[in-house]
Amino acid sequence: MKSGLVISISGVDGTGKTTQAALLIKYLRHRGYRCIYSHVRFGHFFSVPLLALARIGGFTRIYRTTQGTEIGMHFFGKSKALASLYPITFYIDTVINMTLKVHLHTLFGRIVIADRFVYDGLVDLMVSTGRTDLLRSTIGRLLLRLVPKTHVKVGLSLPPDLLRYRREELEFDVTLDERQLLFTKVTEELGIPIISTEGSIGAIHNLILEKLWLDYGRV
Repeated sequence: MKSGLVISISGVDGTGKTTQAALLIKYLRHRGYRCIYSHVRFGHFFSVPLLALARIGGFTRIYRTTQGTEIGMHFFGKSKALASLYPITFYIDTVINMTLKVHLHTLFGRIVIADRFVYDGLVDLMVSTGRTDLLRSTIGRLLLRLVPKTHVKVGLSLPPDLLRYRREELEFDVTLDERQLLFTKVTEELGIPIISTEGSIGAIHNLILEKLWLDYGRV
């Protein structure tokens, strides 16, 4: 397997990305590969002022689960200014995140296991701004240019009803069905192979390994 490789595991919340990332790192490290886990989704920098403004203006809603966990959801599509400005700051923030959490590690020959990736960011951006055409927009194209050339991509999927059953906080996610539909749209257009996580954890792990073997030979 090549050094400096990025393996991205994408999917909406509750599909098992973190579990599979941990298994993959354990598998590769056991075989002598230098791996690092990276959660690429979060890390706001230039977007912070806009997010604060959105919360003050009522474009961000906070939901509290029965366990007391607070969940924030953005509805920037209700403001033309926010829907236009946020993708720009989001892109800048993603450049910073990708540089620090992905590209620097690949420069030193590490294999990066990315839990969520640029594709997930695109889906998040579509949902929060209401701009479902972002994939073909200038911002969408710029975001996709951040994807390394040495890259294996895998998408995990599960029906929304099962996701809500698995994760209590997802019962409060009013955007879950839309998010799943947009994730399916993005993966189809970008040719990202999808693995259903309705099976056992071990079986899903083996399917991910098969994808790696297909692209880079047995590891």
